[in-house]
Amino acid sequence: MKIVRDYICFFTFIAFSVLSISGPCLGNDDQETNIVAASKPIKAIELPLSHTQLEKKIVPLFLSAIFDKIIFSPPETIITVMQSSTSQHTKHNFFNRASTFYQNEGARAFYRGAFWPFITAAPTRIIVFGSYYFSQYQLDDVRPSVKYGASAIAASTFRSIITFPIDLVRTRRICKIDTPYNIKGTSRSFYPMLVRDLLTFAPTVGGTDYFFNQFPERKSPLAYLSVVSMLSFTTQIIGTPLDALKTRSMENQNLPLTKQVISLWQSRDIIYKTFWPRVLRNSTSVTISLGILHTLITLLD
Repeated sequence: MKIVRDYICFFTFIAFSVLSISGPCLGNDDQETNIVAASKPIKAIELPLSHTQLEKKIVPLFLSAIFDKIIFSPPETIITVMQSSTSQHTKHNFFNRASTFYQNEGARAFYRGAFWPFITAAPTRIIVFGSYYFSQYQLDDVRPSVKYGASAIAASTFRSIITFPIDLVRTRRICKIDTPYNIKGTSRSFYPMLVRDLLTFAPTVGGTDYFFNQFPERKSPLAYLSVVSMLSFTTQIIGTPLDALKTRSMENQNLPLTKQVISLWQSRDIIYKTFWPRVLRNSTSVTISLGILHTLITLLD
């Protein structure tokens, strides 16, 4: 019941967040904004996110999020199992571990803990990319590098805050952790996730938009997928050990981060074993999801 209550509060937060982002957009395209700040006026969202344009972005965001969770939840489950401390002494690679997991747990176990991530995937992505596009418009007068960099950092931070409680519940269910939540340990496990997203999500999204802002003549579906794949692959070199640290800190909340780092270093072969599966999983996921997103946005324009 406590989890249900927490998620009711979480969905209420999502609803108010969506309304706060999309509220000023729901009028006519030529309607004047009434947003006034005491010191510095905030730009209206009417031009880039009018009612019609908001709908054009919500549908692609929704479809790309659902596709991502359906296809890529099973490999994410196996990666999480391999990163856990209970698997640190096993010599299985990704495919052997997936085969053993299937034989012991069954096919449904690949989606263990995926219910809440699946339900919240679409609204989370809408809020994150809504904040990304909103930040871009607010920074429209600054240099492109600052515009896309700051917008990506803001969206990445927002993403970490929103997805952290969902990822925490999912990771504990996959690792079969039944111990009570530790408030101090829970807050401690947030930092690896925040740093991971800042070093992976922000450069991939912001870097892609910045590249095609500088070289608009090179923008094509193939070029877009190539740039996203390259950036995603590069950022996972840093993101893989941070993701393993995030999993360990969520699994064992009583252990300080410094000791988690030492424990992870002692079993660093897990990082090597999960590196390529995670690189391929995330690179493919980001490439296809963003490809679907921008393709549908282009088709709906």
